[in-house]
Amino acid sequence: MAYRNNFIVIGEAKQRGENNSHLGSGIVDRLSYKQTTDATSTALLTLPIPTTAPSMIRVYIMLLAIQSDGSKAAHNASHYHNAAAYYNGTTSASVGTPPSIAFTASTTFPVAASWAVSGNNLLLNVTGISATTINWVCYYNVTTNQTT
Repeated sequence: MAYRNNFIVIGEAKQRGENNSHLGSGIVDRLSYKQTTDATSTALLTLPIPTTAPSMIRVYIMLLAIQSDGSKAAHNASHYHNAAAYYNGTTSASVGTPPSIAFTASTTFPVAASWAVSGNNLLLNVTGISATTINWVCYYNVTTNQTT
């Protein structure tokens, strides 16, 4: 299994050779948990897109789903899946078409997840299975930056 080095930057992050016109929040590692009990799409992550200046947010995720009785499990097929959104001073939008999220499952386990931009938020929506309790865990890295 491949491992990735993770780190947290506190304060301003600047690229070498850049002046103060490039400000960033660095990379932040987080966990999010959610339980679904039906096949309704539910926001697992709601990440605000910074709107103080033209800005961008990028998120890498590892997403896990397990049926509450432990009989079935799934994870996103690519090791780290990502999505990005930006604010252009007026509106927020996805950077390109939001990528689809494929799952690798232990058996037939039709869970789903998708990205969306709603207002000034980047959303990771998950969909469980009717009349079935699914426990979701999402490990994610958030990177934001702004230009002034």
